[in-house]
Amino acid sequence: MSTLRDVVSAHTELSSNSAAHLQRLVAEWQLLADLSFADFLLWGAVKGHPGRFVCLAQVRPTTGPTAYEEDQVGRIVEGTDAEHLSVAFTEGRIFREGGPVWRGHVPSRHEAIPVRRRDRSQVIAVAARDTNLSDIRSPSHLELNYLKTADYLVQMLTDGGFPPPLLPGEPTTAPRIGDGLVRIGADGLVRYASPNALSAYRRMGVTGHLRDRDLSELTRSLPADAEAGSD
Repeated sequence: MSTLRDVVSAHTELSSNSAAHLQRLVAEWQLLADLSFADFLLWGAVKGHPGRFVCLAQVRPTTGPTAYEEDQVGRIVEGTDAEHLSVAFTEGRIFREGGPVWRGHVPSRHEAIPVRRRDRSQVIAVAARDTNLSDIRSPSHLELNYLKTADYLVQMLTDGGFPPPLLPGEPTTAPRIGDGLVRIGADGLVRYASPNALSAYRRMGVTGHLRDRDLSELTRSLPADAEAGSD
């Protein structure tokens, strides 16, 4: 099985710093897939062949059906199959146009997201968000908040802000969305808390709702043994 480093080395002209950024992204992007209910595929430009892209990595959602039965890593696309990738790569913008794409009997929506490093304005790769549309229904309040949060992170991805730099002592594994989601506004107040997040804070002794409360002040007010017991 080819690793991201193998595919990058064999097919692209990415620098070691850019490859390291993509490696860090792949380590964290299960969160993006689960919040989006979609597969994420990472595509790199094939050296010497403008308009041709190779799939460097793939992650499937644990929250919804995959858009692909077969693994896509190492697949090379060009022409009409790569039009959305070319737009994102050359124009540096998120591509959301176009109708459903059919693979066999499975319709999917394809988006293409330019990937940048924090220290560079140049697009280094393209992340495709491919959503299986075979089970369309009205999303729940929880799912709408998942999707809204995913869109924020996708914008950070194209701006070079995702994944964020690691802080000293911070774990290197991505959080699991099923453990609970709290969405906070720029003012530090809670905009939304999922049922699992509410349950976690209940176990630490918090009563009432979290919405419109200052999460940092609330968390600092908890007894130290309550915070330790939540791990």
